[in-house]
Amino acid sequence: MESLYNQIANVCIHYNGLMSDTCKAGISRTKESDGFPCFRGGSLCSKYEWPTEEYITNTISEINKHISFDFLNNVWGKCEIEDCLAWMEQ
Repeated sequence: MESLYNQIANVCIHYNGLMSDTCKAGISRTKESDGFPCFRGGSLCSKYEWPTEEYITNTISEINKHISFDFLNNVWGKCEIEDCLAWMEQ
């Protein structure tokens, strides 16, 4: 599994998930390219923007804040590798 840092660093900041037809910048991932323009190594769209160090650090910090909250709902983060997060549930 890739580290959490790399998972964030290798995806455009406009990525909106696989269930959305468009990203946060309004680009249709199916019409603009081969279907995965949001990932480093894919055919990039016209609006791609890689995360800055500050964006990555802030995102990791936000994820870490929610780990203990999610634990109360029987879901928690399990980390065995530095900067890695795998979600577990009961």
